Amino acid sequence: MSNEVETSATNGQPDQQAAPKAPSKKEKKKGPEKTDEYLLARFKGDGVKYKAKLIGIDDVPDARGDKMSQDSMMKL
Repeated sequence: MSNEVETSATNGQPDQQAAPKAPSKKEKKKGPEKTDEYLLARFKGDGVKYKAKLIGIDDVPDARGDKMSQDSMMKL
């Protein structure tokens, strides 16, 4: 029996092979490229309603306007 142990150790390769490496975070698969068409299609519609509290003041050129309101809220 001791001969079997010696021969398996002397053949140059260990009995157990190393386990394959797990993919690191850098090698993680990325999602599809986000093109302009994809983003426009994704954000069309009314969206989701939510409550928020804005703190701050931002001067706006007009009294109304969705784009202007959105830009102003993003600054705050």
